[in-house]
Amino acid sequence: MDSQSRLFNNLSISSQQILKKGLKLLGPVTGAYLGSLSSNPESVMIAAAVGDAIAQNMNDFAEKHLSQKESKNISITEIFSIAKILENQDKGGFVNDKLLNNQISGNAYEMYHGILTAAKNNYEDKKLELIGRFYGNIIFIDWLEPYFFHILLSTLNNLNYKQLCILAVIGLHEDFEKQLKSLEDLQGRDNWYETRLIQNELSNMIATGLLEPHNTALMTYVGHRHLNNCRLGLVGELLFKICELDVIDKEDLEDIVNKFI
Repeated sequence: MDSQSRLFNNLSISSQQILKKGLKLLGPVTGAYLGSLSSNPESVMIAAAVGDAIAQNMNDFAEKHLSQKESKNISITEIFSIAKILENQDKGGFVNDKLLNNQISGNAYEMYHGILTAAKNNYEDKKLELIGRFYGNIIFIDWLEPYFFHILLSTLNNLNYKQLCILAVIGLHEDFEKQLKSLEDLQGRDNWYETRLIQNELSNMIATGLLEPHNTALMTYVGHRHLNNCRLGLVGELLFKICELDVIDKEDLEDIVNKFI
């Protein structure tokens, strides 16, 4: 990893305030890295080139006219991204050297600008942690060319929190599949329309490659879709791992699973 620098020292006064505001918005935080960041943000040491990319973007966004909601979104996303970077650093991870070249598409600066833009325009608070984790993990990936990162970020940006929960359920299918009823057993229930909405999302995600049909590849009718006959596609699997969708609150996943039990 390239030499490290103290992130806080590279931030403008307004950016420092935004960073601290984000910690206050999270309230009492859990997790070793969120906790250490909350107790002493001035001590954060990050690989110099990545720290520069973060600091430049934070300073740029701090100068923009942001609504209260936009400022909150950016603050929280920054906190989760920095905490995940610290965790990966401590685990011995190395930032992908290609991301440190500002002349290539998908470099560390571009990606963080994309992350903060996605956060600014986001309307779902629970998605912010996942956006932050995305950046904090993807910059340590060296087996995927950086220009593909834009595809993943664009896909993440277009998914709402409920759709990400559906991906999480499919990725964790072994935890739920024994509870699920057959489609025949689900027919005629009072909340059939809620189940149908999820089935529609399953079909849409198959069409876009996020999911793949499982065992029933020839079934195209929406009403035949079931959590049991889908698996993660390539892009869905990458997002599941990079965003760490398995950390989503189990209650949010059960809201989906319960439509099929």
